[in-house]
Amino acid sequence: MTRGCDQTMTYFVTPWRNSIMDSGVAKLAASTCRKAIAQAPGEPRLHYQLARALEYAKNAEAAVVEYQSAAEAGYAPAMYQLALLRESPRSGAPDWPEVIAAHQRAVKAGALPSADRLAWLYWQGDGVPENREKALTLWQDCAARGEARCHASLAKVYERDDQRGMDLKNALFHHAIAARLFAGSGDEEHAALETARSGSLARLLPPAGVAELWKEVMAWRPVTTRQ
Repeated sequence: MTRGCDQTMTYFVTPWRNSIMDSGVAKLAASTCRKAIAQAPGEPRLHYQLARALEYAKNAEAAVVEYQSAAEAGYAPAMYQLALLRESPRSGAPDWPEVIAAHQRAVKAGALPSADRLAWLYWQGDGVPENREKALTLWQDCAARGEARCHASLAKVYERDDQRGMDLKNALFHHAIAARLFAGSGDEEHAALETARSGSLARLLPPAGVAELWKEVMAWRPVTTRQ
C-alpha cells in the first residue's frame, strides 16, 4: 500500500513541479495514501504525498497539517511546500520574516528549490531588502549542487541583468546545464525551453567560443555536500 501511494502521486505529478491533477483522482490518491500511513505512520514521505493529494483535492487546511507533519520530521520537500504556502496565506499579508525563515530551514534541510525561491526574493526585494549579491551566492551554491531551477535562474539574470549588463556566455552555460538537468529529471517541457534558449544564444556568440563552452557543459558535474 505504501508503494501504491508513491506510484499514484508519481504517475500524476512530479515533485517540485506544478502539474494538474483531476480532483476525483486526487481524492482517490488521498485515500490510498491514508491507508499507506495507517501501515507506516512514521514515514514522513507518505504524509508529504498525502498533503500533495489533498492540495489538488482543494483541501488546503488538511494539506497544511500533513505538510507540517512531514516537515517536523525533517522532510525537505514538505518544508519547501510549507514555505511557499506561507507566501500566499488564505487571508492577510504574508509574514515575510517567517517566509524567509521557512525557506532558510528548507534549504538547510536540502530543499534546493527553496534556495532558488529565496534568491528571487532577495534579487527582487520581495519581503526583504534587495540584496543581489546574496541572491547570486544562493543561486551559485544551489546550481553547483545540481538544482536545475537555479541554473535556469542564473541564466535569466546573466542574460538580463540591468545593473551589471548582459553576460551571454554565462547565460548560455547555465541554460545548457539547466536543459540537461531538467531532461534528466523527466521534465521535458522545461528542458525544451532551456534547449531552445541555448540555441538562440549560441547563434549570438562566436562559434569557436561556443564550441569551447559546450565542452565545459559536457564536463560539468554537480558537487556533493554532506548534510
